[in-house]
Amino acid sequence: NPENPASSQAGSAPFQYDRWRVTFLATVLRVVAGLGLLLILSNFPLMGNFERVIFSVVYLAFLAATFLPMPYTVKAGTLIFSGYLMGVYTILQAGPWSGAVSYFLATTVFAVLLFDRQVDRWVFLINLATISLAGILNILGYAPLASAEAPATGLMDWIPYAADYLVLAIA
Repeated sequence: NPENPASSQAGSAPFQYDRWRVTFLATVLRVVAGLGLLLILSNFPLMGNFERVIFSVVYLAFLAATFLPMPYTVKAGTLIFSGYLMGVYTILQAGPWSGAVSYFLATTVFAVLLFDRQVDRWVFLINLATISLAGILNILGYAPLASAEAPATGLMDWIPYAADYLVLAIA
């Protein structure tokens, strides 16, 4: 049926977005679990004891959400929340010199793909508030960057960083 391309792709059955979401989420969780293990193992010698414990606990929770039977929203929420936590960790380490925006963008995109009911807007606002708050606290001296290699930051470092996320997330 050329008028409805979704139904012609699978014979005469209409495309079922909810079914696609479940399959997509299962695939993404497994891929991220594998890549996460590689990331943790490759960085384990460089981590402090506190970081080892935190990353191990988050990873075990992620594995549980990946492989144990849980409601869809718990699995999808775990993916988004773990990405958010990685973004927070990264931005507190190196500030606007980090790739934290990539984690925040990924959580926003996954929220768009995996949820209805404006969850993506909440994720977007929380991410933007996190970037802004990290910048404000850093500039005021309350949250110095944890990485010794990170250069000093100022307002003109944080504004473009937040603007990058804002523009890319809206696009």
